[in-house]
Amino acid sequence: MPLLRTLLATTLLVLTLLWAPAGTAASKDKTLPPQYAKAGHPTVLAFYAPWCSGCKQIKPLETMLEDKTHTTVTWHHVDVDTRDGKVLGYRYDIHSTPSYLLFKADGQPDFSLSGRVSPGMLQHQVYKLAGLRKAIPFPTGMATPEIKRKNPIAHLVRFTANQCNTSYCKKDSKKFAYFQQQLGLWPYKTNIWQMDTAKQATYFKQITATEKPYDAKAGVYYALMDTDGVPLFRHNRPLNPEAMRTIASILQMVAAGQVK
Repeated sequence: MPLLRTLLATTLLVLTLLWAPAGTAASKDKTLPPQYAKAGHPTVLAFYAPWCSGCKQIKPLETMLEDKTHTTVTWHHVDVDTRDGKVLGYRYDIHSTPSYLLFKADGQPDFSLSGRVSPGMLQHQVYKLAGLRKAIPFPTGMATPEIKRKNPIAHLVRFTANQCNTSYCKKDSKKFAYFQQQLGLWPYKTNIWQMDTAKQATYFKQITATEKPYDAKAGVYYALMDTDGVPLFRHNRPLNPEAMRTIASILQMVAAGQVK
């Protein structure tokens, strides 16, 4: 049996080396290849496949982010079905699409997302890479949060307009109450704030300045902030399952130290 295991292990090693793309078997350098680098610019490698439905779903956001950051960030779109794409995919252990690898200006890895990519997290990390991730200080003299946790890792702010008298806002209040209960059960300590868009007009304007326009008809807006006041995720309509999952995913990454 030991001899059989040794033979099987040797066979697998040989097959791995034979099937690996040319020029990649020796080592897997995780830095950015020089041919993809632009002096002084951070870089995003966006891995996709023509048949990938998830790639098509997130493509509008990707296009918007590239348009907003193209002067400071270099973007490369890598088709994993091509020879070059397979070489890069092997180098960085890309096993699913879409996948995004973010590199600092010196070519060192900064962050990566793969598979079921959170749109909010992708936007947050690209903005950070581009130097657009800026803190928005909480207004002075603001009331205490509705739910206050000891040593919180984040703040979730719910903005409402006109005393939440729209049908959209009233329905959302029930969802938000349920979501608050779920947040209370999670280990990710999060302060919960409720603010009026009129009373905190200046702060609300800062929060929404670079994002999707506020939907006055819905009368509700959400912002997830880190403890420094940096927006991690913004949602311009009532809560839905996707938004809840995104918030949960981001909080998990914050707690694990993956969001800086």
